[in-house]
Order: sequence, then C-alpha cells, then structure tokens
Amino acid sequence: MASQVMMQAIPTSPTIESLTGGHMVQDWTLEGSDVNKVMSPAVQCMVPRAAEKEPAEKKEEEEGRLFTQQVEGVGSSKESGPAPSPRFGHTAIVHENSMVVFGGRNARCNNELWVYNFIAKTWRECGAEVPCGAFDKPKARAGHTAVVVNNKSMFMFGGVAEHPTTGAHSRWLNDLWVLDLKTYRWQLMRTKGGYIPTKRKGHTSVAYKNSMFIFGGGQDDLTLNNDLWEFNYVIKKWVSRRYTGHIPQERMYHVSALHENKMIIFGGRAITKNGFLNDIFEINLQRFVCRQIVASGPTPSPRMCSTAICHNGVFAVFTGGSFAYLDDSHQLDLRKMEWSKIDNFCFGGRTRPTTVRWGNTILTFGGCVEGNGYVNDYVEVHLGPLSLQQCLKRYVIENGLELNPDEFPETLINFTES
Repeated sequence: MASQVMMQAIPTSPTIESLTGGHMVQDWTLEGSDVNKVMSPAVQCMVPRAAEKEPAEKKEEEEGRLFTQQVEGVGSSKESGPAPSPRFGHTAIVHENSMVVFGGRNARCNNELWVYNFIAKTWRECGAEVPCGAFDKPKARAGHTAVVVNNKSMFMFGGVAEHPTTGAHSRWLNDLWVLDLKTYRWQLMRTKGGYIPTKRKGHTSVAYKNSMFIFGGGQDDLTLNNDLWEFNYVIKKWVSRRYTGHIPQERMYHVSALHENKMIIFGGRAITKNGFLNDIFEINLQRFVCRQIVASGPTPSPRMCSTAICHNGVFAVFTGGSFAYLDDSHQLDLRKMEWSKIDNFCFGGRTRPTTVRWGNTILTFGGCVEGNGYVNDYVEVHLGPLSLQQCLKRYVIENGLELNPDEFPETLINFTES
C-alpha cells in the first residue's frame, strides 16, 4: 500500500519566517540531442504515461530539446516502508547510487541520516540502530551545508540548533563534522590553527580540488557575511580567503554551485529595503577574484531559499521565495551569459528543498510549500547524456590537469561532436 506524502502546516500567507523555516511526486523523462543545455527554454506540457502517444511528427519536432517532459508516475517519496519526516533546511549529497540526507527541521530540528537508493527507489535510516552515545554525532540542526570529498567522506559545516532551554532556533554553530560514507560513522574534525569561520546558517559551500569553500550566511538579518573561507582536507586547516574584484553584498539563504574552477553565487536575503536579491557572481577559486555576471535575457525575480545545480555549462535555479512562494525556474547559459525561463517545470512553489544530480538524474527533495507546510516528497527528472567532449572537459577540470579544455585539438572536437 503506497504511503502518503506527509505534510505539516505553516502559515498560509508567506512570511520571512515561513519561507526560511519559521506535491505530488513527478518522475520526468527528458529526451533530445542538445547536450549543451540542461533545460530547454520552452518545455512542453507533461503527458501522463497512460495517455495516448504523441503523433510521430510531434515527437520529431521535439527531439532537439533536452527537456521534453513526461509524467512517469505519481506517489509519495517512496511506495512502501520508512521515509524521512517532512523537512526543510536539510542537506543532500550524492554518493555512488544513493542520495544522503542529513538534518533539517519542521517544528523541531533533527540529526537523522537517511539514504535514498536511486535504483531501488527506497529509503533507509542509518545510525538509528546505534545506541545513543555509542559514537559522536552532530547536534540536530538546519541551515548547514555539506559536500562530498574524494567520494569517501561527507564534510558538514555550521547551521543552527535549538536552544536547550527555550527551544528557539537560535543556537548558531560553526562545527565541522566528517561522515564516513561506507560506515556512516561521524567524527568531529579537529582543525589546526586558530582561525575558523564565525557561527552561521544560510551559507553555501562547494568542493573544489582538496578543499571545501563556504560563502556568506549569518545569524540573523543584522549579522550577514560576504566572506569566503577555505578548509583544506589535507592539512586540516581553515583559511580566510580575501578576494578582490566586485565584492557581493552580504547575504544569506542564497544558492551556489561549482562551475569549472568558479563558485557561482545567486540571490539570497540581504540588509536592504526589500531584502531580496537576484544578482549573480562568480568567484575564481584559484585566483580569488570575483566578478558580477551581467547576463541578457529575462532575469529571475529577487528571491531567497531557492535550490540550484550546475550541469553542462548551465546554472539552473529552481523555485524559492520572496513576498510569496515562487514556482518558476530559470537557467543561465554560462557561455552565452544568457538567462531563459524554464516553462512548466512543475516543482511547485517551495523554499529550502535540496537538489542533487546523479548521472543524468536530477532529484529535488522536501522543503516548505504554501498552504500545506513542510513536505517529504521528491521530484525526479532525467536528463540526456553528456557528449564525449563534455566528459573529457569535466575530467580535465576536476583533476586539475594542465590543459585548457576549451583548446582541445580540432580533430578531437570534430570527433566528439560527430
């Protein structure tokens, strides 16, 4: 018997508190040959699997689009067995064939560790069978970040926990934990040197080479940051990176993703009259120079608490909130520096979910939704495969090879594009 999508109520009228923490499942099939974009600006309406097939000429017309959609099924975040409770402000990373989800909150914070298997489409909770105190474990929290290191470990930093006396979410954190992705055992990282980032939530982080980089975040609307910190896994040391160029405004609840050697930063909440941002920056993580990206096309409206990925040279932003829950999604072509809207990309309006990519699959889990509260559903989207040239380019960049991937021999480019 299929379990139901679980929801918990929050105020119907969106407020800053409700947007920051204070549907139905849709599996989509994507077809097409244009691997240079994650999403087509004009997405076709979804057609249920049981519906009558499209005419042949219609199918041929859409084969040049990567983001042709088709509903594959409707249900809860899994069909049977246990599943995570509704939540937002959690983290999610990909390891091998699974998505690992940690923490988050609804009425209360938690420190649960859940693993979703992309192949079996099942959840299991890890560590629940171990008696309390058997080994160290992070405090229950939300608003933290996590990255994968060498496909072996997950590094998790910061966030906010509940006050032990009042229960208010006002105990900000700056601890760094490491999760062994084979044994699912935690270890508190003892760092070298006397400098560590200040306590914060609503920051973002990316992994690049041997380091985790975190940007921004804060404790409340009056103590926001625009600092950049690097934690090197090899020497186990934090370094405050002073970057030059166009310095972004202090912010929290923005989104970030790694593109080649750059950290892309979009939107968030700042100390301004309206509070919401839609500017976009890139910080070069080798030269520590920042520039504001000026792009053509329809820019997303100012927002915070969105989710984002970078794939195939496209930075994609999904949903979010401002003075209302936003259900629109957008993509930025990082070569042309051009925004376009992703029509009919029906995540539904939600804030603070997570989005991960596993191969050619994108999965968004949880978040806050208007009217119904916190959810534990997911939306799974399937993308077209990378070209050989794109695979080679990714390998060169991720392994730090001394070769400009944009200057591959002409014969290789001709071969990989044929």
